[in-house]
Amino acid sequence: MFRIEDQTEINTLFNGFLDMMFLMKVVDEGKRFQYAAANDSALKFAGIKRDVIGKFMEEVLDRKLAEELQEVYEQAVFSEESIQFETETFHKGILQTAVTCLTPIHNQQGECTHLLASVKDVTESKSIAEKLERSEEQYRILYAEQKNAESLLIGQKLILEMIAKGCSLKDVFKAISLNFEAAMPQSEVCIHLANERDKRLEYFYSANLSESFIQDIHQIEISSAEESCGRAAFTYKSVILMDIGKELKNDKKKRMALQHGVRACWSNPILSSSNQLLGILAVYFKAPSSPDEKEWGTMEAFSHLAGLAIEQKQKEEALRKSEAKFRAMTENVTDLIVTLDTSGKVKYTSPSYKLIFGAEANLGNSFLTYTHPEDIPAVSDKFRDLLNDKKPLEVQFRYLHADGHYVTIEARAMPVLKESGDIENIVVVARDITERNKHKELIKRMAYQDQLTGLPNRRSFTEEFEGHLRNAENKSQQLGVLFLDLDRFKFINDSLGHSFGDLVLKEVSLRLKLFTRGFGRVYRMSGDEFTIILEDINEEKLKRKMTNLLEIFSEPIFIKDEMIHITASIGVSIFPLDGHDPKALLKNADLAMYRAKEDGKNTYQYYKSALDSNSYERLLMENELHGAIENDELLLHYQPRFSIDRTSIIALEALIRWKHPRWGMISPGEFIPLAEETGLITKIGAWVIRTACRQTKEWMDNGYPPVRIAINLSARQFLQRDLVASIQSVLKETGLPPEFVELEITESTLMKYEETILFSIEQLKKMGVHFALDDFGTGYSSMGYLKKFHIDTLKIDQSFIRGIGTETDDSAIATAIITLAHSLKMNVVAEGVETEEQYNYLKEKNCNEIQGFYTCRPMEAEKIELLIINHMTKVKAIKPITV
Repeated sequence: MFRIEDQTEINTLFNGFLDMMFLMKVVDEGKRFQYAAANDSALKFAGIKRDVIGKFMEEVLDRKLAEELQEVYEQAVFSEESIQFETETFHKGILQTAVTCLTPIHNQQGECTHLLASVKDVTESKSIAEKLERSEEQYRILYAEQKNAESLLIGQKLILEMIAKGCSLKDVFKAISLNFEAAMPQSEVCIHLANERDKRLEYFYSANLSESFIQDIHQIEISSAEESCGRAAFTYKSVILMDIGKELKNDKKKRMALQHGVRACWSNPILSSSNQLLGILAVYFKAPSSPDEKEWGTMEAFSHLAGLAIEQKQKEEALRKSEAKFRAMTENVTDLIVTLDTSGKVKYTSPSYKLIFGAEANLGNSFLTYTHPEDIPAVSDKFRDLLNDKKPLEVQFRYLHADGHYVTIEARAMPVLKESGDIENIVVVARDITERNKHKELIKRMAYQDQLTGLPNRRSFTEEFEGHLRNAENKSQQLGVLFLDLDRFKFINDSLGHSFGDLVLKEVSLRLKLFTRGFGRVYRMSGDEFTIILEDINEEKLKRKMTNLLEIFSEPIFIKDEMIHITASIGVSIFPLDGHDPKALLKNADLAMYRAKEDGKNTYQYYKSALDSNSYERLLMENELHGAIENDELLLHYQPRFSIDRTSIIALEALIRWKHPRWGMISPGEFIPLAEETGLITKIGAWVIRTACRQTKEWMDNGYPPVRIAINLSARQFLQRDLVASIQSVLKETGLPPEFVELEITESTLMKYEETILFSIEQLKKMGVHFALDDFGTGYSSMGYLKKFHIDTLKIDQSFIRGIGTETDDSAIATAIITLAHSLKMNVVAEGVETEEQYNYLKEKNCNEIQGFYTCRPMEAEKIELLIINHMTKVKAIKPITV
């Protein structure tokens, strides 16, 4: 069926109407009105374009008309009935009169959402009526002045009756010719119709002109160069040639006229009520002749009658085309169109009835005959409402198909009113939505159900949680919210494959579903995360349920001859003790789950407010962090990386600091995790990249030996879609060559997001940017990772460097990493070097670079410049090495 939101269908329906149709959206509680749709007639005759759709009435109409309509439109919003009124406007300098019928359209809540404006241009009909009145007045004057004109008046009245009855143009023009020639016996009348497209007059009718003369005047150019009919058509004014032999300048046309015995020609334009050229009334004489006042009046009167006849036929043709368009639309649209009488009997159905229901309609039956018995009461109520309210309404119901099954129908019923306001009949536009409903159900299942496990998903959890909370609140019950994360599930995926991992998730989902049967609901949030809502719980019941839940994971899972033991860490929050809204309860359960992870996994933890005791301080710091960049509170320190012989500065690592105006210098360990959590890290990270690159290029421009700048990137930054483009933009802006940039990424980030960030790394390396793997040795990555990502530099985590000389294992790990890096032709850097013993060991093992307090602490840019200058006096700094 046709919906207000579907402009295409509205236009399809509207465009069948000859009248102008506008659909106006009600905005600002009925104070403003926005164009939602307009039919072809509106665009053609109202002088507006398609781009008005979406604009407000006051933006389209002139101020006076908009103010006039505003009052009526506001009245219509709060009216139950249609409002009809008349307006007068000027269009292209012509006064136009229109009658508007304004119908309010309400939604299911009874609110007026749209106004349907049907605008009928009555300018021509009003003008014709006025001209008829003037004609009759002219005839009365003629009759009073000269009684022998009675026969002429009778003839003219006969012509008016012929026009009113819809006689053919040829018959009407014949009557005009005979009456005119009877009034002026020496005249011969000819009527030409205007072809505006070709700028020509085309012969249409003459009662007495010879065939040869008609052939010569069959086509006449509309032009100022013409001297008779063509000139009259061009100027819209009469042209009188009293003596063709003396007055006509065109010798060829003069000879032609005289050859046919024509000595005089009177040409009078036939104009429409809107002053458009319709044709020419031409009167020919065998002798020179000029019209007197009476004859002039006769010619004007018959020209007027000819104009009325032509306009009437044009309207009939337009109506015929409109009816043909409606019939074509009705007969060919797939939507079903039905006409009912006020008792509900079917008077007409479009051919699509058989396509939808498999049989021809039985006209005369009630539309309830084949309606599903369960739907009859609701449909009957709707029908009674339509009869009482006389307003369109919508309904869905099931209707019997010829083969015995029921089809779901969506219908819009619209009353057709008589002038008295009573309902004449009801038009119903309907369509089969059986398949659409099936697809809707399928889409709903896909949108709200996890495709792997069949469990409701995160969206379902979000929308259902409110209902669970309201139910618990109304019954004064407690509600348990469980956040569950499988332990070491990534190991299963990596070692046995994702398809195997999917089978594990299916088995876990089945066990959780059985666990919650009868008193709760389980959802798969993402990956290996689940939430469970437990209803009507107390402390004892919840404790018992949590014990049962852990027992579920004590049983091994058997898949493809593999026996898998899997555990879970579970966080628990309770409504109303730990929060009153879904967001707070879920967050608190999540916090408790992380505490369970920290406590060794395979356990559960209740949320305790102590977990969130620093919430106020964190909120305060978050607010301050938002303004840190704008307030110029962030700064960079730089820590050099030296060659193992300490003769060359290989790189400078950019390290962010926050100098707060009240709190002083804040450690990155305090605000970087918060920035990661809130998403501010992307904004801060972008500032670090731009500032570090600008500073490095400035040192190069000032003549300092070029060194590579090392910049740490967070996981969030790597997950940005525009990371590569933004770095490319910074390099172009600062002019720093990409080979002097080294991006540091942690081993844990590389492992967690390997597929996501691989593309970004490849693109940046193609540009010439270097990559270092930070904290190497803590994330258990394999050699495959190092080869796959083409890492340039490994940075040994300082936890292993710290144990050199005291912890045998740490020394061995450091040695192994150095050997591994060299075997893969990678540069290797030792972080956190603080003692001479550590330095000597690393030098002995051929570590390439060192970084730490043993050589230099992080310093401001100004102090780094002094360091470089002092170092240059001893050993010339060289370009970064490439291994």
